[in-house]
Amino acid sequence: DFCLSRGLGDVYKRQLIMVIGIYACKPNAKEMASYVVNPENGLVVQNHNDGIYMELKYVPAELILEREKSNGILTKSQENERLKKLNLEEHYELFIQSNQEYLNTDLLELKMKQESETLPAFFHVENIGVANRCRVILSFNKENVQKGTKRDIEISLNKTKTIHLEVLAEDIKEFEEYYNNWL
Repeated sequence: DFCLSRGLGDVYKRQLIMVIGIYACKPNAKEMASYVVNPENGLVVQNHNDGIYMELKYVPAELILEREKSNGILTKSQENERLKKLNLEEHYELFIQSNQEYLNTDLLELKMKQESETLPAFFHVENIGVANRCRVILSFNKENVQKGTKRDIEISLNKTKTIHLEVLAEDIKEFEEYYNNWL
């Protein structure tokens, strides 16, 4: 009995090492998130103005997929189809916090300004615990995004105040190269 359990323990250890080795070949969600939120990589920009803090970050489709998998939203069989859909758009997260008691997101307007046009954002607002904070998920159809241009996201909380946060196309390209080098 002792020999049998010891032998099986060795088998389980080898299987665990194999699984770890397989997953070490590509970045996991934690590594991708660390890359994205590192200010040196240019994929996250912040603005603190008149009592309102905003943080905009580029969110790669692969990271969204990893989040959905870890939250149990997706099954293994749904992954490829979901990734195809996610790759049709560029995704961003916008965190807004106000020092006022209430943040009125009903007046929130979001767009991406480009050299020759303005793209409307498809967005979803999530309130975070209290009334003065929210997270906004923005998506832009990739067919309409000019490849070599900066991503100038225009945020209007009310009709009088507009804030611009920019993510550079080169920084997005560097992330894509970083990710593809892992594959």
